[in-house]
Amino acid sequence: ISLRMTRSATSLANWTRAIRRALDEAGCDGTALVQKAGMDLRLLEDPTARYPIEQTTLLWRLAVEATGDACFGLKVASAVTPTTFHALGYSLIASSTLKEAFERVVRYFHIVTDAAELELGRSGDEYHFLVRHLEGLRPADESVDSFVSLLVRTCRGLAGPGFAPRHIEFAHPRPADCACFDKVLRAPLRFDAALTRIVFAAADFERPLEG
Repeated sequence: ISLRMTRSATSLANWTRAIRRALDEAGCDGTALVQKAGMDLRLLEDPTARYPIEQTTLLWRLAVEATGDACFGLKVASAVTPTTFHALGYSLIASSTLKEAFERVVRYFHIVTDAAELELGRSGDEYHFLVRHLEGLRPADESVDSFVSLLVRTCRGLAGPGFAPRHIEFAHPRPADCACFDKVLRAPLRFDAALTRIVFAAADFERPLEG
């Protein structure tokens, strides 16, 4: 399964709302930082509004500077709710298997952002979920961390809190504090990889979900 984006690079304003919420929870002024990044606050009240990736990338940088937290991207995932990404969030909850949920992520990823392309495919007894940035575009590393963390949290919400991928690869360099990555993701990690990849056991991915 492959999805290629052709539109200009933007992200859903609701994603920025999650960043602002996480900043507030960290004791920072999230609204002030959104403004500092040059983002129109009025768009945060429009569920269909989108921001240019350049602005959200700047916001991520400002957020890490303000919090002093190299793991801030991982923590933003906890500020995402089922309504953040509209019907997509509810469709994931309604999936009968993790495979079905991830097929929907690939199919409707453009709702969240069109700054990357996703692929999902089986290789032997594994499923590989790949994230490729569009040529010439480099989103903030923290945005990738947040996305990966959100996917792993989604898996645990559907398949149980003990769920973990077989391993995860990040295209960005190893962070200064890797302990929080180990704690949150609970899977073998590799950094400076060719692309971001989450590898799942096929049996886990295809197993019917309870409920």
